[in-house]
Amino acid sequence: MRLLIRVGTVASYGLLVLSCLLMLGMSFGAAFLTTFIVENALDEPIWITPVGAVGVDGIRRPLPVSYDFLLVIPTAKCGGYELQPQQTVAITYDMDDINFSEIVVESRSSVLGQLVVDANPTANRYHSPEKTEFVIHQGELVPVTDAVLNAARHARTPNYRGIILICMIVIPWPSVVLVSMLKMKSRVSVGTTPQCD
Repeated sequence: MRLLIRVGTVASYGLLVLSCLLMLGMSFGAAFLTTFIVENALDEPIWITPVGAVGVDGIRRPLPVSYDFLLVIPTAKCGGYELQPQQTVAITYDMDDINFSEIVVESRSSVLGQLVVDANPTANRYHSPEKTEFVIHQGELVPVTDAVLNAARHARTPNYRGIILICMIVIPWPSVVLVSMLKMKSRVSVGTTPQCD
């Protein structure tokens, strides 16, 4: 039993150190978080997906959407946000290594088009968008390119990185408490063991 407690102590404190390092790293990353707002000015429900450009070639990727916390924790999904008519949504993303370039707009039955956020996203990498509020009007939408549409489709794939990170940060803390309680219980048990004359 004592051996198991010792192993548990080493493991739990090792995980606790990892948890602290993760929190430190993600708190530094929070400096690159920025938020924008999208409003649906159409008379029908729409689904929007923000897309970004990466590298000199402007390869289109899903925008790395994050929870609006002090830590950079990826959300479970990066696209397919439903907006009813006149409804708005605030989206926070990590602008490090990506430029926000387009918003793909879809209805229930078809792709309506894209709103171009940055016509030259490969210039002046990497920066926050010039505007932080976008209104979806039919007249401002242009046809979606294949690269942007593929990135938007990929953005709807569930992303479990955020859940894994949260578990890696949270689980070590109760495990340290549990191991400490077991150690105390073990000491009490040893101290109350009857002694033979």
